[in-house]
Amino acid sequence: LMAISAAVKPLDAYQSPSLQAPCSISAGRVDDPCARNAFVVFGCDQSVAPGDYVGYNQPFFLRTLEGAGGEIFLHSDALTFQKSAKKSRLQLVTLEAEASYETQWKIHCFNPLERVESEGYPVKVNQPILINHCKTNQYLAFLEEFSSKTMFGRENEVVAKTMIDSHKAELPANHWRMTMHNAIAEAPAAGAAESEGRALPPAAAAAAAEDMGGVEEAAEQ
Repeated sequence: LMAISAAVKPLDAYQSPSLQAPCSISAGRVDDPCARNAFVVFGCDQSVAPGDYVGYNQPFFLRTLEGAGGEIFLHSDALTFQKSAKKSRLQLVTLEAEASYETQWKIHCFNPLERVESEGYPVKVNQPILINHCKTNQYLAFLEEFSSKTMFGRENEVVAKTMIDSHKAELPANHWRMTMHNAIAEAPAAGAAESEGRALPPAAAAAAAEDMGGVEEAAEQ
């Protein structure tokens, strides 16, 4: 099980009780959700009321939890020579303090044949999805070949990069799923896995989107 996680530096962990922006992002193996790998989903449109479902192709923010999470947003921007991922040199993904167009994301249907027809329909948890960055139109990606040593063990680089095969189908590096806990209704602890038929509402505490590439399905990949 690989999850998007805040790459907390040892010094920052001792100096602050919460995550601080800017903060790097990595993907690490996790068993349970915590402040560094759990996010809250917010609809970007003010017309979206708490409890409304997030639909395919609907912009949203991914923000860390209150308190220890620091309430910072998953962010990316166009690739430049001065701003790129440390090892792969691909489009950088970080956590930033302010919400903006650069912190807006959309979920696309995993099946390309149903991508147009699914637009607007509720996104279901525990289902394969693609996470698209609104500004750059790149998919969130997990890079198994690039890793770094952290205080939580060796973790892999996360970037925004659409990766396709010879048939123009997205590679496993772009495949994700959401496990979630509904923060509106009473439910188990944040990040608890829900049934596959349940849709994903905004203002839901979602255990970090989990990468499916190279991991067996037994643990929700």
